[in-house]
Amino acid sequence: MAAPSRKKLAAARGLVAFVVVAPIVALALGHDHPDTGGWEALLAFGMANLALATLALLLIRRKDHPVGWLLLAVGASGALQAAAFSYATHGAVGSDPLGTLPGAVPAQWVSEQLWLVQIVGQALLIPLLFPDGRLPSRRWRHVLRMIVVGAVFGWIPLLLAPTLYIDESIAAPLARLAPPDPISGALVAVGGMLVAFGLVAVIVSLVVRWRRGDPLERQQLKWLFAGLIPLILTQILVGALDIGRDGIGDLLLLLSYIALPVSMTVAILQYRLYDLGRLIRRTAGYAIVSALLVGIYALAVISLSSLAPTGGSSLSVALATLVTAVLARPAHQRIKQWLDRRFNRQAYDAERALEALRSRLSSQLEVTAVMEELLAIATDSVEPEVASVWVRAETKAATS
Repeated sequence: MAAPSRKKLAAARGLVAFVVVAPIVALALGHDHPDTGGWEALLAFGMANLALATLALLLIRRKDHPVGWLLLAVGASGALQAAAFSYATHGAVGSDPLGTLPGAVPAQWVSEQLWLVQIVGQALLIPLLFPDGRLPSRRWRHVLRMIVVGAVFGWIPLLLAPTLYIDESIAAPLARLAPPDPISGALVAVGGMLVAFGLVAVIVSLVVRWRRGDPLERQQLKWLFAGLIPLILTQILVGALDIGRDGIGDLLLLLSYIALPVSMTVAILQYRLYDLGRLIRRTAGYAIVSALLVGIYALAVISLSSLAPTGGSSLSVALATLVTAVLARPAHQRIKQWLDRRFNRQAYDAERALEALRSRLSSQLEVTAVMEELLAIATDSVEPEVASVWVRAETKAATS
């Protein structure tokens, strides 16, 4: 898989920015509404969507990964659902479930449409394509089509419902297009049956991947199971059977939303698809450098302002900015070396060995001595069982 185009990457970043902003809107509008679960539930749900979107952006930036786009779609739909529901219910009083903001009915209708995207995406499509973004074989295309058709059949009655789910006395925006009850019931029944068969097929596909996979892929699948099983069980018990509502069930539902992105993040980042240690070191390095530079800047501004005459604040700020800019690169290099020395000793020793080799080669021209130096450095830094040097001999024809 190749890297994404600039337009795709810009679109992915825009959706991630939306996932960051949407929970803030949801918290501001719905923190005091009883049906939202309070600010704790909104915050947990927002963090789960942000975890999905962040992991998606990592996948998309590196390889334009199909699973990344699915994760981003699930995270963005969850963020939009929370923001739309908080907007629709903001300011609700008494028995009226909706608030007084303009467009409350369409906002509630939109929020009711998006739960299916999250369930189908997280419980069916992502496990079917995890971890490489491909189906187990070409024959599994029929399973993918069955899941999509079943989801569409189940979504049509919800899309064209005559009333809102939150209150049957409020007409939905597309109530005029609502099909008769027998047709809606048949679509729901057929769609539910196809999705149920699809869920069984997804479980079978995971078993097939497990049997065919190497040890690395099996480790990734273990982490996927660790997040997927709680999600499926809580959706069946709380969502479908309505067990434990308004209590421990809601808490389990929120935890299940967080479990899948966390387990997938560990599976993808830890097991060689990306270097988790390098990601952590870089993040820690930039965080330490940023804090250090902010402290230096503030100290420089205070010190120069006290020394400068009255009205010299602009000059103090300019000098402090210059000092901070000069120290930024050396500080980052020193902190990077310290982090590598503390948490990535093998790479640090290898880099020091290469520097020592370069300095010795500058004064050593004999081939035998260079080979001995190279073998000694490789043995000390990498510690291989066997080490050898291959020298390519080149001969030139003498010309008279």
